Amino acid sequence: MKRSTAWWLAGSVVAIAVIVLVWRGDFDRRPPLSLARDAPVVLRLPSFALNLNPTTMVDVESRQVATLLHVGLILKAQDGTVHPMLASSWRQEGSTWEFDLKPGVTFSNGQAVAPADVVRSLCNAMQPSAALSWALASIAREPSADGKSVFCTGLAAVGDSKVRITESRPSSSLLDALGGPAGWVLPGPGVADGQYGVIPGAGPYVVKEIVPDSRVVLEPRSSGAAVQAGAARVQFDYIPNDSQAAQRFAAGKLHVLDLTSPSLVELLGADPSAGTLKYPGSLHKVEWERYRVVIVNLKALQAKGFTQTQALAFVKALSAAVDRKGLERLASGVARSFQAPYPPTPDIGNAVAADADFPATELTILTESDAFSDAIAAFLPRSVHGVKTAYRGADKGVLLTSLFKGDFEVISMVLEAPVNSAKFWQALFTPGNPYSAIGVPIDGMEKLDPSTKEGVLAVGRLIAERGNWVMLLKEQRIQATAPGVKGIIFTPSGQTNLAAIAR
Repeated sequence: MKRSTAWWLAGSVVAIAVIVLVWRGDFDRRPPLSLARDAPVVLRLPSFALNLNPTTMVDVESRQVATLLHVGLILKAQDGTVHPMLASSWRQEGSTWEFDLKPGVTFSNGQAVAPADVVRSLCNAMQPSAALSWALASIAREPSADGKSVFCTGLAAVGDSKVRITESRPSSSLLDALGGPAGWVLPGPGVADGQYGVIPGAGPYVVKEIVPDSRVVLEPRSSGAAVQAGAARVQFDYIPNDSQAAQRFAAGKLHVLDLTSPSLVELLGADPSAGTLKYPGSLHKVEWERYRVVIVNLKALQAKGFTQTQALAFVKALSAAVDRKGLERLASGVARSFQAPYPPTPDIGNAVAADADFPATELTILTESDAFSDAIAAFLPRSVHGVKTAYRGADKGVLLTSLFKGDFEVISMVLEAPVNSAKFWQALFTPGNPYSAIGVPIDGMEKLDPSTKEGVLAVGRLIAERGNWVMLLKEQRIQATAPGVKGIIFTPSGQTNLAAIAR
């Protein structure tokens, strides 16, 4: 059964000055993606709710595995370097980009990768019904007559080895989006997905085996990959328990571990400020667009006797009652307090009057079942102006299923984003957008333009007034790697791309 875990998000719509850049096939000054094969690399899967089909994938665990299976034209790193993937060279003039494709690249089913595959894949991702359509928002398009689809006027195949992309407005986020799931190039229609949504890709690895609730094993492709594999085998072991994960890292049986909880920091004797570990290895601290948020189901509150006005006021009252500084102390360095309901804006305030009056009832907060999520839920206020709260843990797949079905009262969860994107956060509250399942559709939201400072503030005010969630914390990415591990590339948002991983 396919399940999903925490949401990940990508893209940024920020206009930049028109410049002329020319990239050629000489990448000597960039970290190479072709690494010698060496020992196997083992990583952790904290959840086994995998869906490896890029067109429907929504969770970070699936995304990390899929970075070994699928590639886009290029890959942009957090330090600003741009790595060739399907493209061997590229150039920009004004709002137009041209990408030259590497010769001889095939999907893992043997089908050659052609410019038409790039155009089709990107155009599919640009459709309004696609979960990642906002990530490619800068590419020129024309809406269909019924408004349900778009004509991708900004995409063109040029000959048998070139792709042209034209933006309606130059965007600083286009290269980042082309390296993520929205930009991954996939084979044509008619290719059926396999176990856990696996479909052929142009990346360096293929799936050797998937053992449910145990492991995912990948092996290098024999030929045709866009980039060369750097390890003889990459294995993801399902390890839901933090203590067990720390023990395996300390024993050298786990080679990469994200310290996503205070307990992992303590267990490994990590000092994020000094970048040191108690055990052999190195510590990396990078910016990470990962947020802890509480989502309130306004319809569930109204079913319990709240008026619409009272339900919206409860969201503000809950936000005002949260001790964020206490949560920050609880996080022990892995997260800092965060309050703005719309991350692209500063805190614009959403306090509620102290005499707010709500129906006497009790709400259940559904939370992810790991220790840190449990501790956060336990720290939330147990009573808000007479409304009592209790909490219970759930498997991530169950939590997301409840979210999509609207079968919950309050959810405490993680949202993970490749880039702090004004366009994406707006999408969570735009009627008809696929991501509004984790927000709430707000009339008029689709008419606002978040590409300007004034537009960002207008969107933020509307979400603060009529939105349904409470921001708690913004996490920081602290990643431990065993000695000799190399090739992990952090994207501009702190996501990891593992295509070049090696030991």
